[in-house]
Amino acid sequence: MFPEVPRPARDDALVSLGTSLAFPSGFIAIVTGWFTAEVGRQPWVVYGLLRTSEAVTPSLTTDDVLVSLAGYILVYAGFVSFGVYYIYKLLREGPTAEAKAIPRATGRRPMAFADTAEG
Repeated sequence: MFPEVPRPARDDALVSLGTSLAFPSGFIAIVTGWFTAEVGRQPWVVYGLLRTSEAVTPSLTTDDVLVSLAGYILVYAGFVSFGVYYIYKLLREGPTAEAKAIPRATGRRPMAFADTAEG
């Protein structure tokens, strides 16, 4: 019915490697967007309503900033390390259960029988 594809993408090692390495792209996009939004949230300074020297917290020292930054870096590094470890573990293990065909399910409506599938 369908023409045979000589080398499907799922069997191509380079495509598989690229796909498995692309999983953190969503996290990177979220953090980059957050960073961009936070840097852009200085309208009073940007429009000249407030000088940069007046926008600084006077009681905040360099050591306070470094300790806070180091803490955030450590916490994020822990979360990211665990996430990378766990997702690669799941990718290495692969599916754990046999796929069961659902009678009358089609590609046009793959979730039509989701509530009646056996667990």
